[in-house]
Amino acid sequence: MLACQVAPGDKLTFYELDPDIAKIAWNRNLFNFVSECAPEVPIVRGDARLTLADAPDGIYDFIFVDAFLGASIPVHLLTAEAMDLYFRKLKPNGVLGMHIANRNLELSTVVADVGKSKGLIVRIYDGGDVQEDASEIKWVPRVAAVARRDAGLGGLASSQYWPLRNGDSNRRVWTDDYSNIAGAMLAKLRE
Repeated sequence: MLACQVAPGDKLTFYELDPDIAKIAWNRNLFNFVSECAPEVPIVRGDARLTLADAPDGIYDFIFVDAFLGASIPVHLLTAEAMDLYFRKLKPNGVLGMHIANRNLELSTVVADVGKSKGLIVRIYDGGDVQEDASEIKWVPRVAAVARRDAGLGGLASSQYWPLRNGDSNRRVWTDDYSNIAGAMLAKLRE
């Protein structure tokens, strides 16, 4: 879907671990967003954190991480070290978007805590503006927007549907050497 949001002059790069997903993305009989909206977009194959590390610093306006919906999540994309990498690759006013909806884990707290430890602004969209009949809603996305300053978030900074999410400096931040999956599971049960 993001491929269809590309404006003239924009550059888009996908990073994809699963080679089958990359094949599906290019097959217009199975999935047409890429082939119809951004047929020239490169898909860099491999672990996104490892391959993104090879990109030049400060070149992206926006990085969107969408890897957490499944039952098994790539924890290394949520750590303090991952956040450092994302913001090294972003321009000074760049924004990190993260699709953090998950059936089993509450991840907004994780992102907010890491963001606080890095002095970043974190806002979370949790479906507050969904106007449909609640009995018809099957799933509402949860998305984090992270920036160095609130001004970098544009209209999101003043939207009631993107409230500021402050992390808790008393909780241990997820790092490459530490994560608390059980805590994220318990937090999800409390929602």
